[in-house]
Amino acid sequence: MKKAATIALCLAAILPLSAAGARDHHRDRDDRRWDSRDERFDRDDRHRHRDRFDGRRHARYVEWRRWHRGERFDRRYARDYRVIDYRRYRGLRPPPRGHYYARSGNDAILVAIATGIVAAVITDAIR
Repeated sequence: MKKAATIALCLAAILPLSAAGARDHHRDRDDRRWDSRDERFDRDDRHRHRDRFDGRRHARYVEWRRWHRGERFDRRYARDYRVIDYRRYRGLRPPPRGHYYARSGNDAILVAIATGIVAAVITDAIR
């Protein structure tokens, strides 16, 4: 009886070790690799609007903006930008001190010189 109990105890200790050894066929490596050479997580916007991007720091072709009071005026986004003389156009009053009129398309835009903030937009003032 002691012999049978000893054999059963030895088998109970050895069998789990042999099962763990048979399961270990990855040779110490859990091979969950995949081919990620073609994955790109960057924002590649250069080819979506090819006519608007030419590799320079500034945009060659930009979308023109409609200006609103309180925005910062940037002449790069103004269509047909020019500083205009208010006396040449009907309906334009003299600008207040520290302001000037700029042209953006057919609109006259009153801009603060120091800050570049749009003070007023007069639509279709220029024909």
